[in-house]
Amino acid sequence: MTKVLFIHHGGDIGGAPVSLLKLAAGLHRPEFEPVVCFTGEGPIIEYARAWGVEAVLAPAKSSLLHCEHSTADLRKFVRFAVHFVPSRSSIRKVVRAVKPDIVHLNTSALFTAAVGVRAQGVPIVWHIREVIPPDSWLGRRLGNMICEMSSRVVVTSSVVGEVFTECPSHKKVLVPNAVDLKEFHASVHEQRAETRESWRVAPNDFAVGIVGSVQEVKGHFTLAEAARLLGANGHKDIRFIVVAGGVGPNYEKTWKGRVKGLLGLPSDNLERLRQVVGSLGLDEQFRFVGFTRDIPSVMAGLDVLAFPSREREGFGRPIIEAMAMRCPVIASDIGPSAEIMGPDSGILVPPSDPESLAEAILKLKSDVKSRVAMGEDGRKRVEEKFSLDRQVDAIQGIYRSVLQEV
Repeated sequence: MTKVLFIHHGGDIGGAPVSLLKLAAGLHRPEFEPVVCFTGEGPIIEYARAWGVEAVLAPAKSSLLHCEHSTADLRKFVRFAVHFVPSRSSIRKVVRAVKPDIVHLNTSALFTAAVGVRAQGVPIVWHIREVIPPDSWLGRRLGNMICEMSSRVVVTSSVVGEVFTECPSHKKVLVPNAVDLKEFHASVHEQRAETRESWRVAPNDFAVGIVGSVQEVKGHFTLAEAARLLGANGHKDIRFIVVAGGVGPNYEKTWKGRVKGLLGLPSDNLERLRQVVGSLGLDEQFRFVGFTRDIPSVMAGLDVLAFPSREREGFGRPIIEAMAMRCPVIASDIGPSAEIMGPDSGILVPPSDPESLAEAILKLKSDVKSRVAMGEDGRKRVEEKFSLDRQVDAIQGIYRSVLQEV
């Protein structure tokens, strides 16, 4: 039996930790035994338990994240340095306790964890899911260090792999993210009417969804501007479904929450988006439905998924989730979106361009035949390239090859 210790920075819910847990839960037992370590408290631990994966906590605040969505600055370097020693010690402690054969690091933030793991002599498979800027000195240096410290570097797209040009070809492996087709299946469409009713969306309304935490770089505010343009042109039957959670109920009691309250500032980007939607007179067009784990039902309830990122993503997980449910996608033509979608699963639009986004929404709204064809192509593409079984087989093959080298 091969014991694999997965490590992820933090405890929040997002595409990277969800993808990691799906992979861990899918490993073939008893050949592989997964244990997942999170470096911070958070709701993702409940995900792990729900999927039958053992989860442990190793508090570690030292991280070095330098990607196109989160560039490094002096404050982050200070935090990295201040917490480096206790974080490294925390990781070393959990490695000694679990006694893994392989450690699988999730995202480039885990430099400190990698140092702690190497001190125990355990081989590292490092999974990079974000775009490390290949044109910056720090990005290139971080890419080189990741390669040097790893037995294998797994990248989720060719865009993510751009920073690893100096990494030996045998060490860098492209393995896309995946969906479990046992969850994303045709019978979920039977829940479409119920899902839309819960959103207060009429059967004849056209539902455009955006899934994921509300961030400027992910295009939520671009979508709001596109909605304004559509509303100004009389398209009042389009509903925009925002699937995202916000800060917890106790946030207003924290010092940050109190300061924002005193200054009259929104508590987070979700509240800011609500305020923008209200100021644009779009309250009737938008539905804020909160966070849900039932993404297949969400995609079944939509007519189109919008993925209007303003900057490059490492891999847009909602894109393949929509495709798996035969939901066409409108995505920014940036990063790996075209690589994921192929030519026939949706429409690519320029980033930060609400006019083009609105035009694409109208095009698909008026062309049912194209929507159906794109949906069928998306499902076929997921089955061929992005199934969880395919991903699990590829990762297990990497584990076996690494252990043969030890």
